[in-house]
Amino acid sequence: LAEARRGHPNSLTVAAGDLMGASPLLSGAFHDEPSIEALNALKLDVSAVGNHEFDEGFVELQRMADGGCIDDGDGANNQNSCPDGSFEGADFDYLAANVFRKGTDETILPAYSIETVKRAKIAFIGMTLEDTPDIVTASGVEGLDFRDEVETANALVPELQAQGVNAIVVLIHQGGSPDQETWYHDGTAYRVNPSYDVTCSENGSLKADSPIIPIAQGLDPAIDMIVSGHTHQPYICNIPDSEGNDRMVTSASSFGRLYTDTTLTYNLRTNDIERTSVASENVLVTRDVRKDKVETELIAKYKTLVAPIASEVIGEITTDVTRTPPAGGSGESQLGDLIADAQLAHTSVVGSYPPPVLALMNPGGV
Repeated sequence: LAEARRGHPNSLTVAAGDLMGASPLLSGAFHDEPSIEALNALKLDVSAVGNHEFDEGFVELQRMADGGCIDDGDGANNQNSCPDGSFEGADFDYLAANVFRKGTDETILPAYSIETVKRAKIAFIGMTLEDTPDIVTASGVEGLDFRDEVETANALVPELQAQGVNAIVVLIHQGGSPDQETWYHDGTAYRVNPSYDVTCSENGSLKADSPIIPIAQGLDPAIDMIVSGHTHQPYICNIPDSEGNDRMVTSASSFGRLYTDTTLTYNLRTNDIERTSVASENVLVTRDVRKDKVETELIAKYKTLVAPIASEVIGEITTDVTRTPPAGGSGESQLGDLIADAQLAHTSVVGSYPPPVLALMNPGGV
């Protein structure tokens, strides 16, 4: 990102959610405070929330945004909030336009952020998918209403325009899936998964049932661009708005493999983005660049702090337990079975209910 910004002072860095949760021990052991600190260090400006931001409930999400510590017993249950005494929260704006306290019109986080680059003002509306309650544990979304993405964003357009802001970008944790591509080898056609730089302008396309398509088609034509996520797929596509004008929709895969480099022209007379000027490409994140000093120091700090947790012996195995499925099998693996057995046996799952008789583990979760 530092290289991408070089020579481009009028730039912003934005994201579309799932920036924490389901994280490695190095972050999870500290309630994902390290993830937020890492995002601060890479100079993130704005992000929507995704479904994983609700893994531990909205109060914890608000703490990630605003800062503060949890009194968690200094390492009880293998977690330790604020190991060095403080947590400042996100330097960037975390947005949740379509997430409301149940029975109210009060959002749990700001609905939008207006960023100023010299004389240019650009509004970012941030949302998670309306179906978040279907994919997050019930306790994580308790007390919340998740509203329709299109209705939410469109209702905010006149509010932003009343402030003189005509340049509007939607950051949304919902996305699409590209169709397979046809590649040829020795004259034979093969249907393969799309490449990282797939674009709808060069023979690429999104599957017709992609959730982002009706959302993009329904968003107000005043919205200039859509940055999407959730499906872990790479694509750069124009999806026409309700007036038939092309509108850029991007997605940068997942896990930091790519970033999307978008350039655009801002018209200071109309205070708006020139829609026809918007150009995007997905760029590979490679490992042949010099390590970032601040991020490297952050990783080293938490590696030291996590050592007592990571080195605690909780059991022994006499042979490797792998996630490799047997040949011709159903995808079941030894490690998946072990995790499911551990979930079934753990005392935390009993509570006021009878002991469970079944536990399930998905291969992706392994």
